[in-house]
Amino acid sequence: MGVTREVVSLQTTPEGDYVVVYQEGDDLADVISKYLNSDAPFDRWFAETILSGTHGLDASHPPPPPNEVFVDWQA
Repeated sequence: MGVTREVVSLQTTPEGDYVVVYQEGDDLADVISKYLNSDAPFDRWFAETILSGTHGLDASHPPPPPNEVFVDWQA
C-alpha cells in the first residue's frame, strides 16, 4: 500500500473514544480505499474494526479528504 510508518493511538474524549491513525508514505491519497477493498486478513480486520466499525467509513463512498497539517515539528 506504500505505507512506510504507521502509529495507531486511542484518544479518549468526553464524547467517546477515537482511534487516531498516523501514516507516512509516498502516496497516501488512496490508502483508505485500498484498506477498505483489500482481501488480506490484516487489512480486512483493520477496515472492519477501525475504519468501518469505529469511524463509520464505507467502501461504497469516497474516503474523507486528507487531514490538514497545522504543526509538524521535530527536534
